Amino acid sequence: MHTARLAATAITTAAVTAAFAIGTADADASKQDGPVSLTVIGTGLVVGKTVTTYASHGGEGQVQAYYIVVGPDGQAKRFNSEVTQAGATGSGVYRDSYGPSGGFLDGTRICAGWWDPTGRVSISGYPCVTIHK
Repeated sequence: MHTARLAATAITTAAVTAAFAIGTADADASKQDGPVSLTVIGTGLVVGKTVTTYASHGGEGQVQAYYIVVGPDGQAKRFNSEVTQAGATGSGVYRDSYGPSGGFLDGTRICAGWWDPTGRVSISGYPCVTIHK
């Protein structure tokens, strides 16, 4: 019984450590994946602002940010930014601050990505943060 309890504690500790490694926050975190970064600003379970930045190498047709919000129940919702921007002819940085905000359930993941609606370029990078109390 004691060994089973120690094993369960070790598994729980590993799960918590893994959750923190993906950018866990008290609604306040930043994460980067390749040329895409995600910043979530807030307190507790309330997100005041979500920003994604894409460091463009140029040559895209158009670019648009999108957010995926995955609740603790595993249900995912996609939110496209309100702005589709012309692609850069050279290196540049695109910002989009129209991401999801408001109150979220404990354990909700917010992820950000960018895509080229013209299909000319596949844009890598998909950072996520997990909101925790």
